[in-house]
Amino acid sequence: PDKAFEMLGAFVAPDGNVDEQVKVLLQKSTIWAERLNRSYLTAHEAFTAYVQVLFPSLIYPVAVLALTEEQCDKIVSPAIMALLRKLNIPTTTSRILLYGPARYGGFDLPNLYVQGYILKIMMLVGHWQKRDTTANILDIVMGTSQQQVGISTPILENDYEKYGPLLDDGWVKSVWKFINDLNGKIVLQNVKNLCENNVSSFLSFW
Repeated sequence: PDKAFEMLGAFVAPDGNVDEQVKVLLQKSTIWAERLNRSYLTAHEAFTAYVQVLFPSLIYPVAVLALTEEQCDKIVSPAIMALLRKLNIPTTTSRILLYGPARYGGFDLPNLYVQGYILKIMMLVGHWQKRDTTANILDIVMGTSQQQVGISTPILENDYEKYGPLLDDGWVKSVWKFINDLNGKIVLQNVKNLCENNVSSFLSFW
């Protein structure tokens, strides 16, 4: 159950672990860094290559799996270190400065964890509004999450600090944690009482 297989652009394991995906993305970041170190790209070209070539190839798995901030930092570390050397910026520069917006004196470097989870929320809301097959699956997953935690209201509207530790790690929990870290909340429209209806939703889906 811990062996991952590539499906639709991401490595998915039956038990939910993301070890293989982290390994694959870290390898991609490392290879890119090695090539950048041997290249004759200018600072501007190197920055463009990171933002427009490497970064887009890393972000999708973060959106569809439950990677942590620490795992995302580990993945981009080789590439960022190589990029900073090419830009003649000390590699010890604070990541807050690197990821900070240019208007506040930052370098405006995209943050893999933040951008990945923004995409994840966009996917959640987009599918929910369409009420498509993915929305039905999300309906089921959030319903079973409610049952596991033991609450009767939509999972994402509850206090993560109080109930989050009761829920197994997974996609829904990762979204819930990200929202909590931002002191925010997602309220989905037309949400059924999933705790009562997830069984019937499951049967109607199949």
